[in-house]
This record gives sequence, C-alpha cells and structure tokens, in this order.
Amino acid sequence: LEYLLHIQNNAERIVKLVTGFLDASKLEAGYSVARSPVQLNKLIREVWQQQMIALKEKNLELSVDLVDRLPEIRGDEVQLERVLWNLVSNAIKFTPQGGKITVTSRLDNNYVCVQVKDTGMGVAQDELPLLFSEFRRLKGSGKVEGTGLGLFIVKMIVEAHGGNVDAVSKEGQGSTFAIHLPIDR
Repeated sequence: LEYLLHIQNNAERIVKLVTGFLDASKLEAGYSVARSPVQLNKLIREVWQQQMIALKEKNLELSVDLVDRLPEIRGDEVQLERVLWNLVSNAIKFTPQGGKITVTSRLDNNYVCVQVKDTGMGVAQDELPLLFSEFRRLKGSGKVEGTGLGLFIVKMIVEAHGGNVDAVSKEGQGSTFAIHLPIDR
C-alpha cells in the first residue's frame, strides 16, 4: 500500500507538471478570455473550501475578509478560480506550521482587488522583480515542490482579463499578492 501511494503521488506530480507546461504554452500563444459574469467572493469561498485539508495539515489559519456586494466582473470563471487557487496554494506552501493567511476582497476605483497575505518566508528584495517570470524558482524555495510556472500563469491570466498583479514582500516576514481586475460597466 505504501508503494502504491508513492506511485500515485508521483503520478499526480507529473500530471501537475504537464498541465502547467500546457497552460503556460496556451497562455503564451494568446489565450482568449471567455466573458461571462463572475463573482470573485464566491470563487474565494470555493478555493477556501478546496484548500481546507492542506490548511489543517500545516495547522494554518486562513481568515477571509470579503466586501459585501462586491461587483461582478466579466471573465473566465475557471481561469480566475485557478488564479485564486494558485495564490492561496503558494501561501500555504511557503508559510510554516502555525502561520496565518488572510484573503481579502475590496473595491478600488473601477477595479475589484483581491489580496492574499501570508506570514511565510517572504521574498528577498532582489528577487521580487523576477517573481512572475516563467520557470522562476526563488533561492529559498529549494525544498518546496513546484515548477516555477504558477505565478507566471497567474500573471498571464490576470493580464488577459485586463488586470494586473503585484507582490509586496519582506524576507522572513511574509508576502502579499494583489490582483486588480476591471469592473465591466
């Protein structure tokens, strides 16, 4: 049984790797956004539920502070859920046992802003400009599993929706990732 579980985990890792490569190549080739109404608060709650096991395994606290009546945006719900999932998943991966993750939504002029803040390892200032590059693995991420594609994919999807993503971080003090998506009026 132990060997079968090991085989299954490795197979899942390979599927994630191949899926990441395929998604990155599709995005680079000019991803076209399907436009339908999307409620980001609903997606945040769904991602929160999907990540419950990973949060419990690391004894992490996730708090959610969502603005009531957040306006809908127009976009690809599946891809936007992937953006949120990647950001929360990264926060879980890079936050040590007992840490805290906070997800907030708010209105910022004509944009909906979602922030994912963690008390994790943070990013060195010299590496911040490289954070959203393809295949970029940071110096301190050596023991944390990943392909270096997650934040690149986040950036490509958000920009395809006419938005932007940024990060503020201090090594040893955590990170805050923010996405801004335009409200379709």
